[in-house]
Amino acid sequence: MPDRADHSGSPAIRAGFRRTRKQGAMQELVMDIRKERERQGVHPTAAPGTQEMRRAGVGSGIHLGTVLFEQMADIKLTHVPYRGSAPALTDLMGGHVAIYFSSLPPAIGLARDGKVRALAVTGAKRSDVFPDLPTVAEAGLPGYESVLHYGIVAPAGTPRPIIDKLNVAMRDALNAADTKEHMATDGTEPLPSTPDEYAADIDREETKWSAIVRKSGAKAE
Repeated sequence: MPDRADHSGSPAIRAGFRRTRKQGAMQELVMDIRKERERQGVHPTAAPGTQEMRRAGVGSGIHLGTVLFEQMADIKLTHVPYRGSAPALTDLMGGHVAIYFSSLPPAIGLARDGKVRALAVTGAKRSDVFPDLPTVAEAGLPGYESVLHYGIVAPAGTPRPIIDKLNVAMRDALNAADTKEHMATDGTEPLPSTPDEYAADIDREETKWSAIVRKSGAKAE
């Protein structure tokens, strides 16, 4: 398990959002959903609402991030799966989608061009790509965090000296200035770590997300 990187926070993106204060956008979104459910005469968590939450794949990291959002905001949305971010973002720009949780790379250009509205990043800290954009936790859901981790692992039983050698090589590569610059362009943050640190990270993530999966009943396609 030599090393890893992650997207420092997928932006929750919504087209045509009316509010101008970014800090209040996420709270307004939750309140809009709750008011809509009240108008329908049902509790916000009673059944899926008409406010559709588009996401790429069933059981994907982005899907589970939206499920965590639902659970922490105490709301219920109608989930509509897409086979990737591109068609979902296209429908978002076309006004066919109310909200979409996206990883940063496919959404950065669209947000900067004003074609979609970025509401918040889902990481524990703000993204260097959108430093003025609050985290979901800052915007109204304290404790919320959902990031995509990418790591490199080796087959079970690989001798430790080989693991350590690969780890050193990967750390050197991730710490290189040109690597950091290239990764920063799409919002990816390098996270150099030791094999043991990454193993512990995998355990933490598995514990967190397996509980969310069990509670939601989500299944991979």
